[in-house]
Amino acid sequence: MFLSAVKSICSGNLDSAEYFLLALSENDPDAKSYAFLGWLYGSQGRERDAVRCYFKAVRQDPDSGFPYNDFGVYLIGTGRSEASVKWFLKALHCRKFEQKHISLYNLALLYQIWNRPERSARFLNLALVYSPDFTEAVELLDRIADLKK
Repeated sequence: MFLSAVKSICSGNLDSAEYFLLALSENDPDAKSYAFLGWLYGSQGRERDAVRCYFKAVRQDPDSGFPYNDFGVYLIGTGRSEASVKWFLKALHCRKFEQKHISLYNLALLYQIWNRPERSARFLNLALVYSPDFTEAVELLDRIADLKK
């Protein structure tokens, strides 16, 4: 059912995706389905529903970093970038999160926007420890280095 939801999202059929994700969350609730529902509702401007789903995702599986990171991205998209930092940091402390480099990159982007290149570089270097071939991190680190020249 999750695959059907993803296919619906990719084809732009958000009503169908919502149907599959709601059915999945009722029959076999997991953090991933709630996080995707949060993204879906957020993309539709349904802020309360989005936040509720992200919180359900975190409660469903507090050891998974995926919903924390996604909620942080959602907060940035709604203009609450300072609040997102807490969620990216929480994602980094989760045992079941293999994409720590993504949260670190998100933090680096925020600190670059806030004109804190040293902090941004620190997060980028950490991201490269987790994923040495992370092209976007290397490119951003190079841009930061060029600005210092």
